[in-house]
Amino acid sequence: MLAKNIMDILAGFSMEIDPDTFDQMNIRENLKKIIDTENIRNRGFNTAVNSITSILDTSKMGYQFIENLKNGRELIIREYEDTNKTALPDERYQIRMKYLDSAQLREEQIAYDRQLSGFENEIQHIFDLVKVIYEDKKPWLRVSDFRDLARKNRRSIKKRIKDKTREPVYELVDKVWDEVTFVKPAETETEQKNRTYIYEKTKVKQKIILIRNKLKAMYDYKYPIERRVLEKRLFFLEKEFFRFDYMINPCHILPGIILDVDITSIKRKKATLDSISHVLNEFLYSISRGFRDEAYTSFTRRRSTVREDLNQSFGASSTP
Repeated sequence: MLAKNIMDILAGFSMEIDPDTFDQMNIRENLKKIIDTENIRNRGFNTAVNSITSILDTSKMGYQFIENLKNGRELIIREYEDTNKTALPDERYQIRMKYLDSAQLREEQIAYDRQLSGFENEIQHIFDLVKVIYEDKKPWLRVSDFRDLARKNRRSIKKRIKDKTREPVYELVDKVWDEVTFVKPAETETEQKNRTYIYEKTKVKQKIILIRNKLKAMYDYKYPIERRVLEKRLFFLEKEFFRFDYMINPCHILPGIILDVDITSIKRKKATLDSISHVLNEFLYSISRGFRDEAYTSFTRRRSTVREDLNQSFGASSTP
């Protein structure tokens, strides 16, 4: 217990905090930190944009089209404004630079996975359609392929062989191989987080080849309306799939600046290829000068590991 006069004297020394403005969780400070971090990223991206444009100017690599999406942190540069590849010269380039953070990279991976699944569904649909048309066009009483021959001798195989050995017939055995690609092994946790999609893409390519071979076997040198429609659809899917396969797999990149360069050059001349290689070399040097690994620069060897015999050379020995 304290005297009342002491409490009256100390009453004016306390700090009065308005409960409306009191920030117990430091939300304002955290928001300020996030905003400052985003400003640093934006300034860094603008520095990279200024660097690559200045290098292109000094190296006399002209460009007719440039689009800088500042808020989206994306830059698109083309040597020619026209995008029609059939009307463009053989020497040209296109640069796409983008900054991806962790959230954007995660969405890119989800979109990449969904796009590949869409291609698989479309190719499987035309694969099933060609298979149905092929089965309908086959004569019922004539052997056209292996399946017809196996169906014709199914009862004889069961009666003469399977009933004696008491083994299940071929039609009742579970089929684990689809005759397109080999059986895919189970994925580990590391493979699930870093998908290569090699198996899925190989399967799509094999199905495209099988569809084209089946169309040739069905129609030979005839071109009815069914074949023209199927080949037109197959050509469209194949072209779009190979354009998708050329894209960068987002599962194999880390957050940061992504530079995608599309170069068209002549083998004998290689003028654009050589010039862009010098531009990229200068650009990587310019943007990496400001970054330094402090852990490496401040590293010093322990005294117990410092030995004179470690500094070996091919010169004459100093000791007799």
